[in-house]
Amino acid sequence: MAEELGNPQWIDIARSFITSLGVARTDDALALLAPDATYRVLGRHALSGTFVGRDAIGEHLAALITQTDGRFDPVKFVDWMLGLRHVSLLVDVHVEVGRAEQLLRHLILMAFNIDDQIEEVTVFSSDPDVAERLYSHFLRDELTDKDT
Repeated sequence: MAEELGNPQWIDIARSFITSLGVARTDDALALLAPDATYRVLGRHALSGTFVGRDAIGEHLAALITQTDGRFDPVKFVDWMLGLRHVSLLVDVHVEVGRAEQLLRHLILMAFNIDDQIEEVTVFSSDPDVAERLYSHFLRDELTDKDT
């Protein structure tokens, strides 16, 4: 049965990735990714989308840190599960956008490659409507202004 599970070190790698975002150390987080990694954030808000490659993921993570003024804090790792190729983490995250703040619960699914690098990240929000309200108007306006 032990051969059927992935590498137990993946749990620490996954936690390090998330923790790095909480202290605005995106370079540390990016170093844990495969060069061609895919990062997906599900939802309809300004931070949702699919980002491929370290550069695109780095831009997305930088936007996350910038738009929250660095107030994106994973406060509690609620649970985790190790699979054949994946680690899933259930994380409570305290987020502030402008004067709004919210405690969000995210399920984060990470797939690993043979070199123990993260090759896929998918972020699910336990309450997509709350994420939409928190991120929508402020972040969409900011990101739209950047594009013009």
